[in-house]
Amino acid sequence: MVDQKADPKVDPKSIIIQAIKAINSHDIEGCIRLASPDCEFMSATRTFRGHGELRTLMENYFSATSDTQLTVDRVLADGSTVVVELTDRESHTGNLKTQSGVIPPTGKRFTLSGIVVATVEGDRIVRWREYWDRMHFVQQLGLMPMRSSPSA
Repeated sequence: MVDQKADPKVDPKSIIIQAIKAINSHDIEGCIRLASPDCEFMSATRTFRGHGELRTLMENYFSATSDTQLTVDRVLADGSTVVVELTDRESHTGNLKTQSGVIPPTGKRFTLSGIVVATVEGDRIVRWREYWDRMHFVQQLGLMPMRSSPSA
């Protein structure tokens, strides 16, 4: 079923691709311009609402990471809903503030696979929901042991 809020003049996929390019460039203002003033950005642990909270999230994350490279592996759209399969490669080079406290820089490079489900209305992102393997993230940072393979 096609979402009726899709603007036929704007390609929702192109808006999401622009946002991913802005993230790769650590371009906070570019990300804010693409987001609705009342946008919702949802991660596994928290929801950020509006430009102010989105800016705070991005400032924290961008100050904790470098050489960000989000690669689009697949993108699907149905009306105003866009689903993107991504590979994220970057380095943990600064303090990362989490709900559990601050993770000091490890200097380690990490690679994650994830999914984003986003909703675009007009030329703005109104909802962005991310799904990442958080355990694999902390394992790659050396904060949790990697699971060993079962013995044969």
